[in-house]
Amino acid sequence: MSGWHKGIAWFALPLVLLSPLTGLCMAFGLTFQGGAAPAGGRPVALPDAIRMVAASHDLAHVISIGTRGGRVMARLYEDGELRAYAINPSEVTPLPRNWPRLIHEGNWSALIASPLNVVTSIALLALLSTGLLIWARRKLRKRRPHSDRQSGAAMVGAA
Repeated sequence: MSGWHKGIAWFALPLVLLSPLTGLCMAFGLTFQGGAAPAGGRPVALPDAIRMVAASHDLAHVISIGTRGGRVMARLYEDGELRAYAINPSEVTPLPRNWPRLIHEGNWSALIASPLNVVTSIALLALLSTGLLIWARRKLRKRRPHSDRQSGAAMVGAA
């Protein structure tokens, strides 16, 4: 059982570490973006932002529109991933991809990220179950009485 546990752990270690590492990147504002985010002027009112997004995109794909970091942003589901857009008074501009956020949320590729999440979940479930079995075997196995252990040690010493 411990061989399975170790094998699964070594195979799944990168997948298991990916979520906390990308979460830390998000917490500390690391985006690994290729370009700078477009600078905006004054924030756009929410009804105006909705009209601007509706003029350039299908509202059925909108996930959220709101203020983040002092600017109005929209998140839309396009081509199998979530994309972020900055909304300025003059235009709706796509933002560079925030790779830690895309990887953390599993939104970077529907064809790859979904099966990868399933594999990671199965690996974590297998680690949990094999770890519990190993622990239970170790803690719950029948122990020899104290007198048997002493007599066994005496026999080894006598031989």
